[in-house]
Amino acid sequence: MLFLSTNEFQLVKHTTEKEMYSVFLKNPSRTLINSLTKSRLILGATITDNYTSLSFKALTIETLTQFQKKHFNYEMALHMTLSLTKQLSYLLQNTNECFFTYDTDKILVIDEEIFVYLSNDSLVHREKTNITIITPFLKEGFLSPELLQVQTIPAKIHYKTIYYSLGLLLVYCLSGQHLSTNDCNAETPAIEDLLHPIKSTKLYYFLLRSLDKNVLNRSLIYV
Repeated sequence: MLFLSTNEFQLVKHTTEKEMYSVFLKNPSRTLINSLTKSRLILGATITDNYTSLSFKALTIETLTQFQKKHFNYEMALHMTLSLTKQLSYLLQNTNECFFTYDTDKILVIDEEIFVYLSNDSLVHREKTNITIITPFLKEGFLSPELLQVQTIPAKIHYKTIYYSLGLLLVYCLSGQHLSTNDCNAETPAIEDLLHPIKSTKLYYFLLRSLDKNVLNRSLIYV
């Protein structure tokens, strides 16, 4: 039974085996599938040899949009932070590819606590500290200042652009509002207002570090 379909993948719920789901990718991707399984975000998955699909058991699967309709609280934000940074860390430590942005339509929530990003389109080549953008992209959503400044492609920018995108995504999930790139500063009222409910928490400072305007100063440190 077709459960979800995007321009990049289809999610199917098995009718013959309880709690079994399969993801079928439009384009094969060893990197993307390994970022889910070798990072241990998804356990016990069966993967096809050509890396076009994986099957696994789950009690529930929702899109991030569906999940947000519930009360998205601090604890859920922590689960999301842990999951997405775990997937991203796998990519940075074990591959020469990296996401350059996030799209809420391609984030799945498994069993209400595991968040995974399913997008080949957002994966780009990385060489040391730089990623290379070779295809056009819309200047909307969760984009860093560097991405907004890109005028021509191919373009090389620092891989920590994705830290900024993750920060914007988390702020949006917590507040329900998009934070303008111009307002991403600890001294600006906008970010203070949106993050007021979690001010002075570890997640608050995690977000400030990820949203540093200076790309070299950005980090994903939760202490």
